[in-house]
Amino acid sequence: MTLPVILTQMGVIIIFLAIGFFSRKKGFVNREQTRGMSWLVVNICGPLQCLSAIFNADALPGRTEMLKGLLIVFILYMLMVALGRVIGPIIRAEKSEWRFYNAMSVFGNVGFIGLPLCEAIIGPAALPYLILFNLVYNPLFYTYGYILLRKDNDTAVKFSFKEMMNPGFICSIIAIVVLFLEIRLPAVINDATLYSGNAVLFLSLFVIGTNLADTNFRAIITNKSHYLFILIRQMLFPIAMILILKNFIISDPIVLGALAIGLSVPVGNAPSMVAATNGCNMKTLTECTVFSTVLTVLTMTICLIVAM
Repeated sequence: MTLPVILTQMGVIIIFLAIGFFSRKKGFVNREQTRGMSWLVVNICGPLQCLSAIFNADALPGRTEMLKGLLIVFILYMLMVALGRVIGPIIRAEKSEWRFYNAMSVFGNVGFIGLPLCEAIIGPAALPYLILFNLVYNPLFYTYGYILLRKDNDTAVKFSFKEMMNPGFICSIIAIVVLFLEIRLPAVINDATLYSGNAVLFLSLFVIGTNLADTNFRAIITNKSHYLFILIRQMLFPIAMILILKNFIISDPIVLGALAIGLSVPVGNAPSMVAATNGCNMKTLTECTVFSTVLTVLTMTICLIVAM
């Protein structure tokens, strides 16, 4: 992972975003088609990319390294939960919005953006470590996340084990089991996951580009709280964690790069979807999700440079 590689891949990302943006602006795709592509990435190509990272790897990390990585990721998520508890007051957001900033601090877009960018920038060898984020993310989101995003003035917590067992989580578990048990699969399975997973980067960025085309940026850029939130959530906190990991815990640049991407991904779409289902006010969630995604090219590049 070198600076020219990072900048080159970020350039590719910008091109893919632009293709989606102008395709939507010109009317070549509509919202229904975009929704279908999103479903394809989230439920088919993305999960298969997780499997491909394990099935087609030339060399895989050992069990001890993966268990250590899982412990580190769990601790990072607990620190993100702690950050979420205080970030609302720090940025002087309205108290009614604190829970939304809390959720956005914890639940980043690891699957839809993190995995394809990790493979493009660092390489397939880093994906097993980023998959660990999914293993912690899912049970945490469908418990703690649901508490934060319950309906306004609703004290009941709606939890669904069925929803937690989504394709991304299931494939993450399968990938870890195959890794730990050192299972070898037929070439046809390996190739199928490889070719399906290869479509993730373009499709995910194309979809994001189409969503950006429908965004009212004037309303977003006038909110000072959004700038402070993204500064803390996508730069200051990740950089602090990266420096601690780099200087005291991790020496492998591939592992460090994967964790850097996991820490610096933008706000995920899942909090917005659950909040919308529960009838919450969507303004803050929607604006921060879009704004953080737009700034990812800059913020993630800086975080990866620090991790070099």
